[in-house]
Amino acid sequence: MASGVLLSLLAVLLAACTSYGVNPLGYGYAYDQMASPTPRSVVFPTVTPTKNSDPLLKQGGLGNTLDTFFAKYTLMEISHPPTQYAFQQTVDTWPGGSILFTEFENGAQDRIPRAVQFSLVPGTNHPTTYEQAEAFAQSLLPADRTGPVTVQALDTSKGKCLVMVWNSLDLARTFPPEDFLGGTNGKLGKPGDVVVSFFPHVLYNTVYPDQTLGQNGGSDDSIDNPNIIGSLLMALGDRPSC
Repeated sequence: MASGVLLSLLAVLLAACTSYGVNPLGYGYAYDQMASPTPRSVVFPTVTPTKNSDPLLKQGGLGNTLDTFFAKYTLMEISHPPTQYAFQQTVDTWPGGSILFTEFENGAQDRIPRAVQFSLVPGTNHPTTYEQAEAFAQSLLPADRTGPVTVQALDTSKGKCLVMVWNSLDLARTFPPEDFLGGTNGKLGKPGDVVVSFFPHVLYNTVYPDQTLGQNGGSDDSIDNPNIIGSLLMALGDRPSC
């Protein structure tokens, strides 16, 4: 086959396979973690669950400390302390139940590890609409939040996911300016900004062949259900993840 024909065929194939990007802490990550339990040598911290001591921050929410998460959620053994913890977000367990992956870094005020990033992975029993996902994201933000502003609309023709940004002055005081990642222009994000990327619910056909639930990150990026998400990723700053 002539090289020109090969190039034309490749262009057609690439155009037909629109990629929305893969949430690094999405369904595929959860699937792999549950299939490979955390080694017994990992030492989990002894934490006393406590109620929210900071009225400006949500219990088990962005910017809050690990003890407030232990008071709200059930810790899962697939956690990787001291930086990443997985919490059972629903009464039922995976794969029917949902998982909330939470990343921790030291805060600017007291150098105590505080939640800086979330990934919600809905279970098969909990299909999550965009409206429900937005409400959940807001539930993790301080009461002084403003927004959201849609910085990227869902565009199925270009493989763009929905991205929203909120702002909180309380979070700007909790974390140093360099923790707020900026977009593609190389600049830092606005202090207090929080970006949420909503990954579409797309098909798995090859990577996880025994899964019937469509999710982000498989070999077929066709949207399985346009009304629900595959996962969401919340982080400091305004940089989209998909």
